[in-house]
Amino acid sequence: MDDSGTSSRSNKDGQKTFFKCNPKAAIKHPFTILVIGKYNWTSLLTEALIDYHENNNFTKIQVHKAISVKSAVSTLPNIYADLVIILLDIMKHDCLIDVESNLLALEPAILCGRTVLVNPRRDLKRKDMEITYANIDSLKKKYNLLIIHANIEVNTSIKRI
Repeated sequence: MDDSGTSSRSNKDGQKTFFKCNPKAAIKHPFTILVIGKYNWTSLLTEALIDYHENNNFTKIQVHKAISVKSAVSTLPNIYADLVIILLDIMKHDCLIDVESNLLALEPAILCGRTVLVNPRRDLKRKDMEITYANIDSLKKKYNLLIIHANIEVNTSIKRI
């Protein structure tokens, strides 16, 4: 990213595509998090982040929730998020293609590399929905995502790949 706040990516043909990332928004207060998914874990994560910030004398944080990427785009079209956390619900048919088709609508956070895609059940056997390690890895590289695979309902250990 250069000083003007523009980030770039190369497309399939090697041509650079430029996107705007508002650097001023990244330092505004309060720190804003957008959590996307339909899990009890979403609420636990939100509470933990708020407690951590308050207990460590950080600035207040603001958390917005949406049940899917599509609903976030439609109900919160002008929201800026410093961090986007997407909980991919494979069991409820949250198709990876649908997630990818809406990712760029979540800019600027998605374009600044501050997006976490979480696979809470660690189940990548839904090839009919294009949910495979290879496809998630491709999405990770394409959008510079942090990917977390974990069986959150069984234990709290999270493995970063």
